[in-house]
Amino acid sequence: MLEVFAFSCSLLLSFVMTGVERNHRQRRPHPPVLIHAGYALVGLLSATAMLLTGFVAGAALGYV
Repeated sequence: MLEVFAFSCSLLLSFVMTGVERNHRQRRPHPPVLIHAGYALVGLLSATAMLLTGFVAGAALGYV
């Protein structure tokens, strides 16, 4: 399951970064779907980082 999550995140990140780079090179504004996908990716990765930090803190304190 972790592999599917990592693959999905990397695919979304590749899509967003390619679109941003292309729009920057052509000096065009970013479409709304690209902006929303970027915000979704930031939220998803931030939530994952917080969950993993909590898990590590719990393991360090002996709760897990």
